[in-house]
Amino acid sequence: MPQEKRQKISKGKEKASDIKRTRASLTGAQKQEVCLKKLQKPTPKNKELAKEYDVSQGMISDILKKSEKWLALKLDSYEASLKKQVKPSFPQVDEALGFWVEKAINNNITISGELLAQKACDFATLLDVQDFKGSDGWVAEEDLNEMRKDLQNILKEYSPDDIFNIDETGLYWKMSQIELYQLVQSSLPVQYYWNKTAYMQVSIWNDWLKLFDSRLRLQNRHIILLYDGASTHKLIDDVEFSNIRLHKLPPNTTSRLQPCDAGIIHSFKAQYRKLFLRNRIKAFDNSQETGQPIPEITIKKAIKYVAKAWELVQPVTITNGWRKTGILPPSTDDDIDFDFDEFEEVDQLQDLIGQLASKIYRSPMSAEEYLEYEKDETNHQMMTDKEIIEMIKELEEPNVEGPEIPIISNYEALAALNQIITYIEQKSDKMEFSNDHIRTIKKLRKVIEREEFHSKQQVTLDSYFSINI
Repeated sequence: MPQEKRQKISKGKEKASDIKRTRASLTGAQKQEVCLKKLQKPTPKNKELAKEYDVSQGMISDILKKSEKWLALKLDSYEASLKKQVKPSFPQVDEALGFWVEKAINNNITISGELLAQKACDFATLLDVQDFKGSDGWVAEEDLNEMRKDLQNILKEYSPDDIFNIDETGLYWKMSQIELYQLVQSSLPVQYYWNKTAYMQVSIWNDWLKLFDSRLRLQNRHIILLYDGASTHKLIDDVEFSNIRLHKLPPNTTSRLQPCDAGIIHSFKAQYRKLFLRNRIKAFDNSQETGQPIPEITIKKAIKYVAKAWELVQPVTITNGWRKTGILPPSTDDDIDFDFDEFEEVDQLQDLIGQLASKIYRSPMSAEEYLEYEKDETNHQMMTDKEIIEMIKELEEPNVEGPEIPIISNYEALAALNQIITYIEQKSDKMEFSNDHIRTIKKLRKVIEREEFHSKQQVTLDSYFSINI
């Protein structure tokens, strides 16, 4: 009996040693292999698969939960050779440094490897992180070329129409005081969010991804989305998307490898500024004619200009933005025209600036100064290290709703329409109003009157039943 007990104990020790030898992760190709074996007859148990691949049963279970993803993986793809991405050893330092780099780039600050290492050490000190050793983290040109090749290998699996890049930018509202309104999103040409910090937030990022994925699912379309490592670009609860493959660009490379930063955002902002200036010129002219003050542009109008500005960005501008980065698979029939339409956009913007400046008797700024206005202003507002640490903690807060527009009653709407009809009748001899204008307004009035009648009838019925029950 004692010998048998000793044998059992020795077996127990052997199992413990097996557990210590388990690998941390499997490659994408190995995970696909696990899923394929689970489909075989007779079906192997998770315990048997864990022993075969020298991993825990929990890992096998996690792999099988995502079997649809792994079975769809192409074995000759770059991802098939990858294991799970290693998390940073000091995530808070990494997040703070990433936020600082974003602000530094926006403020045209020259970033060197030595400066990055110093800032990382500064953040580690403020966060009271022990045993931290900073490295420059700067990417040499030869390393960039290797990263381009890696991205080309990944992107060659996709049609150019299914390769996306996402980035954020700001439109500087201090150039015109704007009152914020709570808007009905269904009436807007874009997805609208509001928060007190005016920065992207983790909750907004995840919500947008879910909406985008659902639209792609309806189209039965699968795409790859390239994004940078901004601190707000985190996924909540390891959420997965059926039609979006997310691929994070390597750290410290977005200014070189991100297509949006290669002229696309610049063109978009030029188009937006032109729409904005035309609005202000028209508002100024109307003010001169009527003697009324110039109305402020509302955020609803600005959002519509955002959507329109994106429509006006030329396809060739987007194409050239991707080509400049060098991350697309090489093609022999591509004729690159990097400067197409860029100067024309700036010239058009300069003309509009000149028109507005001449009306208000001011010296016009240059178009380039106008495009980079927010950068010049924020040069004096570069956040301190302590403010950045406070900011990254606030970024996790949920999206906050903005102030709501007061609800307009049927009675108020009818009164406004009646006033418009009276106005048209009074001005009919001086202004070109047709009968169609009045008929349209009267039709609208009937719709609201009908709604008002039904609502009153419903209130009466509800009151009757509440009294008699």
